[in-house]
Amino acid sequence: MKKKLQYMNELFNSNPYFRELSRTKKILSKIRFIILRIFKNTALIDYVQYNYFLLNSNGIKRFIDMRKRRTISNKLNNSPKVEIFDNKSLFNQYFSNFLKRQWIDMKHANLQDVEKLIKSVSSILVKPADGSFGIGIEKYNCSDIVDIEKFYCQYSKSDCVIEEVVEQHQEIAQFNVDSLNTFRIVTVKTSNRVDIFGAVFRIGRKGSIVDNHHSGGLSAIVDVENGIICSNATDQNFSNFIFHPDSNIQIIGYKIPFWDEIITTVKEAALIIDEVSFVGWDVGINTKSEPVIIEGNRNADPDVLQRADQEGKWFDIKKYLQ
Repeated sequence: MKKKLQYMNELFNSNPYFRELSRTKKILSKIRFIILRIFKNTALIDYVQYNYFLLNSNGIKRFIDMRKRRTISNKLNNSPKVEIFDNKSLFNQYFSNFLKRQWIDMKHANLQDVEKLIKSVSSILVKPADGSFGIGIEKYNCSDIVDIEKFYCQYSKSDCVIEEVVEQHQEIAQFNVDSLNTFRIVTVKTSNRVDIFGAVFRIGRKGSIVDNHHSGGLSAIVDVENGIICSNATDQNFSNFIFHPDSNIQIIGYKIPFWDEIITTVKEAALIIDEVSFVGWDVGINTKSEPVIIEGNRNADPDVLQRADQEGKWFDIKKYLQ
């Protein structure tokens, strides 16, 4: 209990809007959370990151919270085929035409396969097959792998995939050269079309190889109609950025290059698996100006679509659940 209270206090205090409240309002905000937790099963992270303590009940209802996220998944992705999106090897097999990079599954690769990959590309990523949030990913420069057999033995019994690193377009790399900066595009498939539910530009920080919001990256909302970033960027610490804090490149107002090609790519990919209708696609742009799908998320976290602009998206998605 002591650790839970400590975590609750730390999360509340990480929010700058909460820190601005008077001592009395802080206490009342925490009491309100406990009441909502008991009667509505409200998650602490939702209460804090969407500033529920500043909203009335109608304002709270606008947001996709953890309970509603499960409802979306149960309604739109209620199929055994979601396994394809949970395993990177399966995903790469089904969506091979959208990858634009070499890869191998270490469950089935031999030493020759690994040697061929290492000698044909400049750098690689080792990814846990069932990983998420960018956790557990390791990057290697192939020129640094002197003993290929030793490298093979290190991962030969691991459930992982090894992928060629996508060399990103200079327009996107200018924000942060250390990570592959990607676009999270969420699609909803109906019986006769694929709709774009929302889009976010995800940008890594200096020294980090991942751009994931949950691993320290930034995220900003993109207007799906024109590909222009229409919000400040935010991070897990509730900070807001007009300019990237490391590269000093302005984020809001930036027009994403090759936006039409990105949208076309995810709409085509969304048609591959009939039984999975709600997917968050992570897409990069390579040096050939081609959209490259990194992965698909069948249980895409709604926080990046709602946190930067603090606009709840529940009523936008609800129409697809009828």
